[in-house]
Amino acid sequence: MMLDGQPLIERVVRRLLPLAAEVLLSAGDPEPYASLLQSLPVAGRVVADQYSGFGPLAGIHAGLSAAHNDVALVVAADMPFVNIALLQHMIGLTEEYDGVVPHVLDPRKRIGALEPLHALYRRSCLSAIERHLAANDRQAFCFFDEVRIRAVPLDEIRTFDPELLSFFNVNTPEDWQEAQRILTDAGRP
Repeated sequence: MMLDGQPLIERVVRRLLPLAAEVLLSAGDPEPYASLLQSLPVAGRVVADQYSGFGPLAGIHAGLSAAHNDVALVVAADMPFVNIALLQHMIGLTEEYDGVVPHVLDPRKRIGALEPLHALYRRSCLSAIERHLAANDRQAFCFFDEVRIRAVPLDEIRTFDPELLSFFNVNTPEDWQEAQRILTDAGRP
């Protein structure tokens, strides 16, 4: 689907380019992404899940396994308003941790929750992830208790992203309409 004149996934990837030495897309079918990856100013490739059917956790595993760097930024492809300043802040927090994960308010459940698909992870997380995948665990955060996670609290996040647009994702037709509305509002990303 097109958003702001480009496919949603391309919008997300291009917003992340200032931070990227390489771009890895975790996808079952690489074909739809070939032209996007060829047009990037950094190396890009599609990586396949080694654990088919395990959802985002398998995607995190595939990306970390294939990454050339020790730390990888993981962002869901349906988050069109990622905030570079927030991500730069989070990158600065990685030195003493295996992962840096925002702790945000889930608007649908109205509770605080860690956002594992807008986070940074070290390759040191791989063994814990692999143990959970082997045990048939599928939750993207199931390995957090076994690694050193730095949760980024809401007040710290709001310093960089006051409206928490970084965590807006497009899952429904209503979300799509809201994303288009956000784009048309003056001063929006």
